[in-house]
Amino acid sequence: MMGIRQLGPPLLAVALLALSACGRVAGTAAGSPRAGGKRAGPAAAVKPARAPHATRPAPVTPRAMYWASPATGYLIAQSTLYRTANGGAAWDPLFPSGSAHAPGKIDAIAGVGAAHVWIATAASVLEVSSTGRVSHLAPLPAGGSVDQLAAPSPSPPPGRVYALMAGSVYALDITTEHWADVSTAIGPVQSMAWLSARVGYAAAGSRVWRTETGGQTWDEVFTAPVQGSHWAAHLAANSADSVWLLVSGGVDSASQMGFVLWHGTAAGTKWTAVTDEAYLAPTAYPSVHPQLASPIMDPGPLAAVGAHTVYLAGWQANRDSHWVVLTNAGGSWHVSSFLIAPSAPQFFVSRAGGSFVSPALSFAASSLGHLLGQSASGQGALMKTADGGSVWRSATAQLPR
Repeated sequence: MMGIRQLGPPLLAVALLALSACGRVAGTAAGSPRAGGKRAGPAAAVKPARAPHATRPAPVTPRAMYWASPATGYLIAQSTLYRTANGGAAWDPLFPSGSAHAPGKIDAIAGVGAAHVWIATAASVLEVSSTGRVSHLAPLPAGGSVDQLAAPSPSPPPGRVYALMAGSVYALDITTEHWADVSTAIGPVQSMAWLSARVGYAAAGSRVWRTETGGQTWDEVFTAPVQGSHWAAHLAANSADSVWLLVSGGVDSASQMGFVLWHGTAAGTKWTAVTDEAYLAPTAYPSVHPQLASPIMDPGPLAAVGAHTVYLAGWQANRDSHWVVLTNAGGSWHVSSFLIAPSAPQFFVSRAGGSFVSPALSFAASSLGHLLGQSASGQGALMKTADGGSVWRSATAQLPR
């Protein structure tokens, strides 16, 4: 698999809350019954003892999340799958609580609605209902962790689940629970996006393929005009006719990361450069002329929302958090930029190609989104927008502990 040079995590600013509690021990009651029915005199006063400070447990550090609706969401952290039914106000451990299937660390999650999700562990892929019941359990076809999981077809069967592992795309037939490597014809894959059990996209470096046969055959539909080979590809799709390709990497001697975001339409046959990192443009992608000029920034998570909208999180070195929201209205593109709490403590989020599993940025509706990250001390952190990205606030206090 083609890699990119890993840099330090991007810096986003957000307010985090640290809570602690302090309690007291009740004193002994004055006067207690004695034998013979007589009452003893007042007992010596006992000075209440001050309990040591009780530090509130740190929040879990989620690896990925899926929001089915504004109320219902799932997230994975270590070996636990959590579920909320009230918009994140409370998270309940859903799996493996009370289950005979001890999963170990959960690597990836894919949702197909509020009723159930698929998760991948180091040994198997499982379908878990909203009550914690396991309805499918399929051992993984190869060793290693699942980098990306997709469940484009809901149960009951027929349907498929796709797992990206070590550069190969494997398809799980839900009926037979049989795996098949469907990417042998296209080589190592870095990212995938599935719209149905049969229609999907795969990408690696600067190349994009499309299938309409569930991976039995692939057509190369695009090769991004970037220089060199040190590029990572990330896909997000609104529909089979609206897919996004983020190509990032090409790090220069000053540790500047370049990127270009393309939008593919007409079944992946037409591609338009939407925005890029301009600093490396003359050397890394001189023939690219995007519709929108971008400030110098490193790309972060990418999320496709609704019919034609994409959200791209970005970071500017030595400056506050910079977010770019791209939307298509009436055939024209619009870009909006936002800063998040410039005076707040540090909040880190993965760069494109970093340590967080997709999706680290998830939208339950066009206006309601969540972003996973971690604090400067390495603890889990969560940010939330309720207005499509105009304002982002910390929701870390709502994370399970």
